[in-house]
Amino acid sequence: RLAKVLSGLTSATFTTASGNTTVINGDGVTITPSGTGASAISMTTAGINAGNKEIKGVATATSADAAVNKAQMETAIANAQTAATSTEKVVAKTLSGDTNLATVTGQTGTAKGETYEVAVSENAVKNVAKAAAQDAVTVTGTGLATVSDNTAAGVKTYTVNVDEGKLVIDDTTGKVGAAGSTQGTTAGKNGVATTQNVATAINDAVTKANANNAQALADAKHNFAGDDATVISRKHGEQLNIKGGASTTATDLTSGNIAVVGDTASGTLNIKMAKALTGLTSATFTDGSGNTQTVTGGSSTISDAAGNSTVVSKGGVTTTDAAGNITTTAPTGVTVTPAGTGTTPISVTTSGISAGNKEIKNIANGTTDDAAVNKKQMDDAVKAASDATKALGDNTVSLGSESGSTTAKKLSTTGGITFNIKGDTGANALITTSATGDNVTIAPTAKLTAAVTAAEKSADKDLSNLSTAGDTYIKNLAKTAASWNVETNGAGTTAVAGGESVNFINGDNIAIT
Repeated sequence: RLAKVLSGLTSATFTTASGNTTVINGDGVTITPSGTGASAISMTTAGINAGNKEIKGVATATSADAAVNKAQMETAIANAQTAATSTEKVVAKTLSGDTNLATVTGQTGTAKGETYEVAVSENAVKNVAKAAAQDAVTVTGTGLATVSDNTAAGVKTYTVNVDEGKLVIDDTTGKVGAAGSTQGTTAGKNGVATTQNVATAINDAVTKANANNAQALADAKHNFAGDDATVISRKHGEQLNIKGGASTTATDLTSGNIAVVGDTASGTLNIKMAKALTGLTSATFTDGSGNTQTVTGGSSTISDAAGNSTVVSKGGVTTTDAAGNITTTAPTGVTVTPAGTGTTPISVTTSGISAGNKEIKNIANGTTDDAAVNKKQMDDAVKAASDATKALGDNTVSLGSESGSTTAKKLSTTGGITFNIKGDTGANALITTSATGDNVTIAPTAKLTAAVTAAEKSADKDLSNLSTAGDTYIKNLAKTAASWNVETNGAGTTAVAGGESVNFINGDNIAIT
């Protein structure tokens, strides 16, 4: 029997026909898919390695050391950005030769792993022989008679012959003698015994002796005993049944596993079972606690009284507890199927790791790009991203001009950042603005366009008719067009009007030429 609790094992290896292997040892479970370049999948003391396979069915993590699923991570990042798994038959063996007093015919049955002895009482045999010796008939011839015997078809016949020439009968006295010797007296010649009388008397004596012997043999008992010391007695002709209790159907029985060995010293026939049993299809063992183990050619099933069972077969090991939870270890990996309708199996196989919509806890921080991360590691990363987004959102943007700048606005301003670029208004407006898509367009008004056109048309005039105000305006336009900006050390710009001078003065370690 295979123990319910296996101990002392160092490793178990399962291999499929395609070459996938699963190794279970003290460090954990390692699954190596077949094929060049395939990565091993393991769940050992060093951690869980998914072998470049997805870990599916991961429930939403609730503790800091639990693995997170992709949806949970994407939701967290999105929020941050928005914010910022045997029958046997007992055969009584007859010894060879003709020395057996009795033979034993075994009846098919179930061997129970015990040794049975079938014996004939030595004293009973001796008593029969003694009785036969006491009733023995001895026939001898003396004087005129001779005796001979012959055995045919198992019957012994005694013949008594009397030589008539030597037998003398005295008719007067009635005396019979041999060669004149007197052998006896009688009441007359009619009282003389004839040869037939003698033969009849002898036959009657022999018949009586044989009858006595036959009756003695018929009444003689043979005693049989087994290991339990119970003695069973049977007379000649009475049946002795030897049973094992199994079905007598030929297809349910096998041979070659039981032998009957004689022990001449003890006068015992010992029934023994072969050390190597063959031809068996199933064997069931049950202990006193109700635990059973059934072994067949394809599997071994162990069941305890509590309802737990373990099946070991060439395909792997399947364990089922009383609640109906099933754990299967096969060459392709390990699968745990929880009891109940609609449950999802938890597995570590050549196809990858499936957590069965359960949390994977005690996950160390991932250190490589293909390593799983735990919830705390993700929360820290999301917080860092959120903090960075918030810090970026605290930065401000403003637009500057020659005469000032706009109000600074944070990048995180609700609704986004908007700056308005406005043109002139009113009847004298010269510039207008418009925005569409990504573009802001600054365009002259119709008045400015007409003025420019008129100016272009009058460009060939000497402008001698300009008023003082017009003259000043034209000069100012010329200065503005010729103006340029000077910036020193990034401290802002200074406008230099047309016609004005800028003096550059030598400074420390700098000479301007």
